[in-house]
Amino acid sequence: MNLQTFDLAPIHVAPRHLKDTLRCLLHTVLFHRAMGPITPTDAKCDSFDITYAWLGDANINRTVESSIADVSNDQGNITASVSFYFEPNKKQIYFERWTLPFSLGNTTNDEEIRTRMMDIVALANQKTEHIPSIKHCANHGCFPFEIAIANGHTDSGWIESLKRMLRQGPPLVT
Repeated sequence: MNLQTFDLAPIHVAPRHLKDTLRCLLHTVLFHRAMGPITPTDAKCDSFDITYAWLGDANINRTVESSIADVSNDQGNITASVSFYFEPNKKQIYFERWTLPFSLGNTTNDEEIRTRMMDIVALANQKTEHIPSIKHCANHGCFPFEIAIANGHTDSGWIESLKRMLRQGPPLVT
């Protein structure tokens, strides 16, 4: 199985809106990759007139919140990634990664956030042939996932892949 990557265009965000924007977009990705029966829950951005759907699962929300908790508003450019995997025979096989770059600036355009949300919806619906069987979904019909947030001008997707390969070897292709 090959890793499908979705690299979104950078989004320009004022530092004070970074965590709220991260929360919105991360939950949007997770919601649109949920495969089982779910009960959508509306969430509202604190900083904007934007409502997004999330899975309503406390563990998933805790994972998102802990991933953005240590993000500093003065780190320059930020790249967030969400990697989905499944675990046949107790071995993690990654099948999808979303990369969300953020460029910190003076202002935030809420229309740009809406556009990225719609990009996520379109890409999630467009490419589905790489997704494994629903039997691999964990809680709330969501595949296991990892969130990584890197600062600076690094490409966290490549760095995370390299770290993972060093830990566990290259991804299996079936």
